[in-house]
Amino acid sequence: MSVLISRSPVVPQRAPLVDLVDIHEFADLQSAATSFVELVASRPRRAIRLHCTVPTWSSSSEFCTDLHDLNELRSRSLVFVHDLCEKLGSAGIQASYRLVPSDTPLVLLRALPEDSPCSCDESDALNLAKHGSGRKKAILTAIDGIPSIILT
Repeated sequence: MSVLISRSPVVPQRAPLVDLVDIHEFADLQSAATSFVELVASRPRRAIRLHCTVPTWSSSSEFCTDLHDLNELRSRSLVFVHDLCEKLGSAGIQASYRLVPSDTPLVLLRALPEDSPCSCDESDALNLAKHGSGRKKAILTAIDGIPSIILT
């Protein structure tokens, strides 16, 4: 398993490409991880890189009201990423991850092909999370056709 840390590139504005029919919200991270593994396993590739945004700072929002909330989200997400990599490995999918600092108050995980550049627009994820039912949730969806989990 390799861990790469890089800065998130600036991506030009575009229309959202999220299919609102395929959104599933979970209060339990283990259920979200299991569903995510099933979704990734249904695709032909057997090696993926999880692109994982890590919140570094965000002004007060409905998801993170202070630094304690932000730190709790970061800690929870890093444990989740490691558990998810183990579950993917158990399913026969080789997984690595890349941590990318972010100024959004959520964590976005995307299952990209291993050789794919890790550029993404977090505005779709932020809009989806705002329509969800609050903090400490996992939202499973496909953004731009890429299996994704949003942690709030």
